[in-house]
Amino acid sequence: MTIVKTGLEVLVARNFSPIRHKRVGLVTHAAAVDSQLRSATDLFAQGPIHLTTIFGPEHGLYSQ
Repeated sequence: MTIVKTGLEVLVARNFSPIRHKRVGLVTHAAAVDSQLRSATDLFAQGPIHLTTIFGPEHGLYSQ
């Protein structure tokens, strides 16, 4: 059985190596999760990158 990984999961598995120690802006929304239902924003915030900006939907990341 072939397992398909999302780009988010590949980045986490590689410890964010393509973007490590770089300033990063994340375009996302509340439903952006990995296969373990971990939020993309949480994973990026915990990674070895400089998360400078989160771009989300018009009414906020969690529609608040």
